[in-house]
Amino acid sequence: EVLKFNAKDLIPEDRKDEFADMHQRLSEDGIFIIPSTVRIRKDGSRFPTEVVVVPMQLNGEKRLMIFNRDITAQEELKASERQLRHLIDNLGDLACLVKPDGEYVEVSPSSVQIVGYRPEELIGTNGFEYLHPDEKMNMDLAQESSKMLNKGKRMSEMLFRHKQGHFVWL
Repeated sequence: EVLKFNAKDLIPEDRKDEFADMHQRLSEDGIFIIPSTVRIRKDGSRFPTEVVVVPMQLNGEKRLMIFNRDITAQEELKASERQLRHLIDNLGDLACLVKPDGEYVEVSPSSVQIVGYRPEELIGTNGFEYLHPDEKMNMDLAQESSKMLNKGKRMSEMLFRHKQGHFVWL
């Protein structure tokens, strides 16, 4: 059924310039990749796609092999990540993404106001290093906290060492 279509038929009107650009680049570069564009489904709906165009010879004639990969899931994931990033960046509370071993992966910018550290100062460090000595003495607590994080449970309040040396409750 697809063989009945011209490649131009699958390109939305607002993206037709890509087709001309593709032909120009093919004559210059050979393989051509459009990492993120839009194409039209049979039902007329649009979907995000990655396009790879490979020139080839078939029975002595020049042809183009065109691969369209639906990247809807990747685009949705990027949108979700942007929303999460926006939430973390604008949250007044301290929000952290922590590995099971306690290493900070993401830290909200509010960390500066709350604990005195910029996010990049905390990322890659282990959160257990900042606990009050009384809490650090019992490493079983730290291991239990790590297990709780793995199960999505909330840790109880803890004393965290501020960059200026004093402790704050989190």
